[in-house]
Amino acid sequence: MRADRAKPNFLGIGAYGAGSTWLYALLSTHPQVYVPTAHKELHYFAHNFEKGADWYEQFFPKDDDAEIYRAIGDISPGTMYDTAAPARIRDYGSIDKFLVIVREPFARAISSYKKYLQYRRFEGSFERFMETHPEQVEQGLYARYLEPFLQEFGGDRFHIIIFEEAVADVGSAKRELGAFLDLTPGGFPDAAGQQEVNVSRLPRLPGAYAFMVNASRKLQDMNMYWLINLGHALGLKSALLGGRTIKVSIDDRISEHYRGLFRASKSDLEQILGRRIPAWAT
Repeated sequence: MRADRAKPNFLGIGAYGAGSTWLYALLSTHPQVYVPTAHKELHYFAHNFEKGADWYEQFFPKDDDAEIYRAIGDISPGTMYDTAAPARIRDYGSIDKFLVIVREPFARAISSYKKYLQYRRFEGSFERFMETHPEQVEQGLYARYLEPFLQEFGGDRFHIIIFEEAVADVGSAKRELGAFLDLTPGGFPDAAGQQEVNVSRLPRLPGAYAFMVNASRKLQDMNMYWLINLGHALGLKSALLGGRTIKVSIDDRISEHYRGLFRASKSDLEQILGRRIPAWAT
């Protein structure tokens, strides 16, 4: 571990395609919160664990600069699905709060489908996508994957955010998030959380966009995040991704089939929350 770096005290472990970019953007507006700027999703306790603690901690502030922050952490969606993550986090030692953002499971699957289309990782219908990607159903079974974390750390250390509720009442979402992270009330700007982020779009130049995505992954492997961020600053992603918003049409039969698969999962999550989730009416 790096002796000169502050250690994170919170971690976002929520679902893929469930609003993690919105949550990251919201947290980054509070002056008492530090989330990495060089690389947004570190995934250290999941598929980047072999890179070591020194790699992870390079993204956090130096001890001398960390005094102004009450909450230091990162948002790494999908960590909740990694069975090795709870023990790794426990052994790391400094993380004592968890943010879990989830979305109505069928809507989450649609969001994931749109991202696959955007990144040119799949071509075809939503029905075919779900048939060939069975993990998309698994990733909507939130309670199943949260249970090992709750058993390891205790429920009082988790703040579960229902994405649909949060964007419908951003003021309440900010107050609850701030209270959980022990932040000064009113620290979030009034406009924070109001903007739509990470909208799925079809690339203007699909080939060039696919090249950029692949190059970005290789640069991440080489730890050259400064070059990735330079590309973002120059507006390369926006220029290539300025196409039309991805619209999805799904047959009612397909919709009902998958919503039915997720109904029990909704009930299980409501048991954990101790309340109903009316925003997920099915």
